[in-house]
Amino acid sequence: MKDAQRERLKFMEIMVTNRFSIEELEFDLPHIVISITDDPDYFPHIPEKNCKGILRIAVWDTEDGINFRSIHNFEAARIPEDKIFNNLHAKKILKFVFNHLKDVLL
Repeated sequence: MKDAQRERLKFMEIMVTNRFSIEELEFDLPHIVISITDDPDYFPHIPEKNCKGILRIAVWDTEDGINFRSIHNFEAARIPEDKIFNNLHAKKILKFVFNHLKDVLL
């Protein structure tokens, strides 16, 4: 990480919200959004005002590859490894943030 990037990160604010609240929020500051959901067919509507980029990631909320909250029948189902949050997803987020770092404050 370059010194300029490190310095910029000191001033960047981070906000965490749920999928319902984000649809109602508007920001006066230039910002990016990282939208993480467990349903690849549903991503929330994100207001575009001052939004400089949106990264959408669909992953299951599980650690061991078993989903006990099956939408259809509540039976345990094996989740493919690429659908569980992993290092590749984390690297995508970092790359996204660094690519937009000079343009945003939130």
